[in-house]
Amino acid sequence: MDVDVAVPVLLAVLAVSAALIRRWWALVVPLAAVPFLYAGLRNGWWGDGVGEGWQYAAVMVTAMGLLASALGVVVGRALARNVRH
Repeated sequence: MDVDVAVPVLLAVLAVSAALIRRWWALVVPLAAVPFLYAGLRNGWWGDGVGEGWQYAAVMVTAMGLLASALGVVVGRALARNVRH
């Protein structure tokens, strides 16, 4: 697994799952998913490991995951509201 592919896929999955959940607790998911991704990379469970400064990248990806999830919740709620009307 290449991290250049894994990160965008993870962010897309976080946004779509949050849109389907439509609840604000969905913002907790990136706080677990992103550290799990980097733990797997660092421990050799998948991928080629991490490089120098990976901690900063992990923080940035976590922040982007929170943003993607928040956007997913907003879009999911808006779409659900439009379907009801």
